[in-house]
Amino acid sequence: MTIYSSPLEPSGPAMQRQSARGLVTLLFCMILLTSATSLIFTLTRTSLAEQRIITNEYRAETLRQDCEAGLDYARVWLSRHSLIWEINAGGGYIHSLVIPANLLARPEAVELRVDYLSQDTGSPFIQIQAQASWNETGISNSLYRVRQFVHYTAINGSASAGGTIARIESVPGTWDDHE
Repeated sequence: MTIYSSPLEPSGPAMQRQSARGLVTLLFCMILLTSATSLIFTLTRTSLAEQRIITNEYRAETLRQDCEAGLDYARVWLSRHSLIWEINAGGGYIHSLVIPANLLARPEAVELRVDYLSQDTGSPFIQIQAQASWNETGISNSLYRVRQFVHYTAINGSASAGGTIARIESVPGTWDDHE
């Protein structure tokens, strides 16, 4: 019995060539799909890394601004109040200042501490140190510290002895900040 094939259906070598073309097409599609998937995973990972970098930059900038605001507040406070020195564990003397929460950019996440430091209670040179830390649940803590020396001129006595401060000047070249 002889089976005749339709003239529209390829048979023999023509059929093998069409199967080979289908296999090449399938292989090409698989390579293209694998490349696209790999590209998507790479872009996602890069996007997440950029988001972390931006978040860290935001936190660092917020801490820096809060530290600078703390220094400004400390200079103004010093011009209106007397310092009450306590002995510092690290040597010298310290006076800690409480900063109002409305001064901070993010009071719910940032803790700011401002200290006046001196080696001698009668010295007209005082180091003001502002230290801000980011304390938010689920986020690694960040710390930013700014220090600056100021020279004050008192009218009657020193700042620690209840003297009135006439002028406060920042000592050039003493600005120090680090994360």
